[in-house]
Amino acid sequence: MKILYYLDGRDEALTKLDTLVELIKPLSPILEAVFVLDRNLALEISNQTREKLSKVLVDLEEKGWNQLYYVQEYLLDSGIPVSINLLEGTPLSTLLSRAKNFDLLVVVRSSGKEGLKYKVLQQIMESSPIPVLFL
Repeated sequence: MKILYYLDGRDEALTKLDTLVELIKPLSPILEAVFVLDRNLALEISNQTREKLSKVLVDLEEKGWNQLYYVQEYLLDSGIPVSINLLEGTPLSTLLSRAKNFDLLVVVRSSGKEGLKYKVLQQIMESSPIPVLFL
């Protein structure tokens, strides 16, 4: 089973790895962890913090790679084949396009309604061409 695991930069995606492994290991999965570098989010952060857009983009990309490498190491230690991918675009369109090549999309849901993130999660659930598992 090919599984796409979406990382959005929040720590919850890393703290749910035990649960993810427990759920998918019996399925003999092949997993791809993906982080989407969203220029719109970077621009929003830049406007709010008054930091240069280029610095915000570098910070987001670094955070993405750090999460991807963490997931890669964690899952390799558990015996689950994993690849990592940092993509550019908006989370919704990028994930929906990428999901067509997978059997299951796994997304970690936040505990509260966090504006855009919550809206994107709703849209993913409604529009995904494959089943979505929310952790």
